Amino acid sequence: MPDQAVPDRVDEDENRRLWREMKARLVERLALPDTSGAEFQAEARRQAALLRGAPEEAEALDFIEAMMDTDDWDWDAVTGDE
Repeated sequence: MPDQAVPDRVDEDENRRLWREMKARLVERLALPDTSGAEFQAEARRQAALLRGAPEEAEALDFIEAMMDTDDWDWDAVTGDE
């Protein structure tokens, strides 16, 4: 039986294919939910209704406000003042 050469590295095309597959799987895992979908919106409304009037509602809104990046906002457009 003749000796078969064992490749010491994966050829470049195979390497690129494996890399693309790995990146695609990573993107799938990191993908954000589709916020325009009816199911997502229904769940957001359900959770908001659970918070409405609860002490945690103010805490959640305070947190969101603290995390918001409003540096580049046109506040006149937001408030309707011109």
